[in-house]
Amino acid sequence: MEFRLLTEVPINHTGPSFELEGRQWSVTEPLDVLSEGAQIPEYTCVSYTWGPGRVPNPMSNVKMSDHTLPALRAVLRNHPCKKIWQDIFCVPLDRQRKCATLESMGFIYAHAAQVIAVLPEESLRAFDAMTRWNAREGNFPDSSVLDIFEKNSWIRSVWTYQEVANSKRLYFVGEDVDNMLVNGEKFFNNFGHFLQTFQKRNELDAFQFHVRYPFLDSFDNVLVDWFMGDFCERSALQVLSSLVARVWHEEANYFYAMIGTIVKRPSQRTTNPTIETLADTFMTACEDKGDYSFIFCSNERDIRPGYTWRPARQVLRPVLAWHSYGDNQPGYRDASGALVLQGLALLTPSSRVGDGGREVAGGWLHLPSVADYNDEDFQEVLQENLHKLGFGGCGATVTMTEGFFFPQQRIPPEADVQFWASTCLLWAMGAPGLAVVYHAGSRMYIPGVYLGVKLDPIHASDLLINDAMHHSYL
Repeated sequence: MEFRLLTEVPINHTGPSFELEGRQWSVTEPLDVLSEGAQIPEYTCVSYTWGPGRVPNPMSNVKMSDHTLPALRAVLRNHPCKKIWQDIFCVPLDRQRKCATLESMGFIYAHAAQVIAVLPEESLRAFDAMTRWNAREGNFPDSSVLDIFEKNSWIRSVWTYQEVANSKRLYFVGEDVDNMLVNGEKFFNNFGHFLQTFQKRNELDAFQFHVRYPFLDSFDNVLVDWFMGDFCERSALQVLSSLVARVWHEEANYFYAMIGTIVKRPSQRTTNPTIETLADTFMTACEDKGDYSFIFCSNERDIRPGYTWRPARQVLRPVLAWHSYGDNQPGYRDASGALVLQGLALLTPSSRVGDGGREVAGGWLHLPSVADYNDEDFQEVLQENLHKLGFGGCGATVTMTEGFFFPQQRIPPEADVQFWASTCLLWAMGAPGLAVVYHAGSRMYIPGVYLGVKLDPIHASDLLINDAMHHSYL
């Protein structure tokens, strides 16, 4: 990667530079970040969105966003930083070096002394209204403050997750607001408290709030991931869930944002990557960390021998975009190179779901009386609500003693199948699952959604996935 910084220079600086806020700015030569013991100066990252408008760039002939200088101005007016990383000035222009730098976003944002997110003025004013109510200094704001955040392009950006989640220290400023630097902890506490109060006042459960404010709910989860970053890892499944429906203009940017949440080292790639190689980079990085939770993607499987358990190398989608708990889906390669997935519970198919499974699934949706539903109607309600969350399953439901399993793809009725669910990654109402299907001499791995009782890790098994016809569990 190539690492440069925007830095303050004397007014008589001879190289390309520009003036902003009474100070002269230029871009350094590439700094050494690859050598062992390399000294990286303290710097600030600017997080903002470009929008459609373009204006001339004072440092090159490549046009920049009309939000670039206003965002930088907002940072300079609210924080005394002298060295800054901002994309348009610090990312190389030629494609090969640019790709390596974009693949190193995790390193860039994780090593910054602080990340300052620049929000539109109306968003910061909306947050101020939340804060004043929390401090009992004003009336409870109406839903318009949440509507403002829901429409905020920065919250919707695919880059936001890794820029926030990787930051050591996080601050918020308004694009046209002076003397209002909000630290991340204050933002997290006031924002989260207001959302909880709003849900209670409007009698909205977590599911209903997510359907009404999907981007806002996702952003709240991003703040939680950032706040808890020092105490727990974030799984690939959680990263994928946080990026669902976010906006990007090139598929490559989707992968650069994902890779940045997992990889904190600079990229040394020397070739232009394809979507397939970027997908491989992301999944391999997860495997290197012992996390195989990307197996729970809704994508069809890879057709390459030895990789038929992996999602196809394209834009990866989680089987269900819902906040998960747990550091990873553990696994490892044995001496033969076969994959061993750990911490999976083998489910028990049954003609009738146990009362516990029905109660958990019904409780998630706050159904008034689970007993009032017959099995067919109850399953239909669950399917409808899963689809509201983006689940694109085949419409089938497999009943288990423990709960319900909803496969992503159709399972041939004559197939030999085993149904598994994770005990390491959990949702409040179940867990991601995997159907291992044997049919007509072939083996398939079909992801799915398990809704039901919490599965005890004590009863979990290791699932061996290899090229043999029959798998085993240990």
